[in-house]
Amino acid sequence: MNIPFNHEANGFTEALGVNRQEFAQKIGECLRDFSTNTENPNLSKLSEKLQNNMNDNELLLLATNEVLSKLDEMEDDISMMEKMFKNLFNAN
Repeated sequence: MNIPFNHEANGFTEALGVNRQEFAQKIGECLRDFSTNTENPNLSKLSEKLQNNMNDNELLLLATNEVLSKLDEMEDDISMMEKMFKNLFNAN
């Protein structure tokens, strides 16, 4: 995978050279095909469809978004734990 990055671009998709409309269309087509034409659907079959229909830039966009999502979840978990500890210690 050799992706040129445009770090001066106005947005993330532009920095990866991804057209938002084409990307959305490809995602929609993959999900539609997966949900209607896949026997015994599982995540590895969805992954295969994505790999077969998307270029490296688009796959990197998906992967980066997943990492950001996980970071947000971790942040939410930490915030919830902090509140729980505050409530626990303030209740006594």
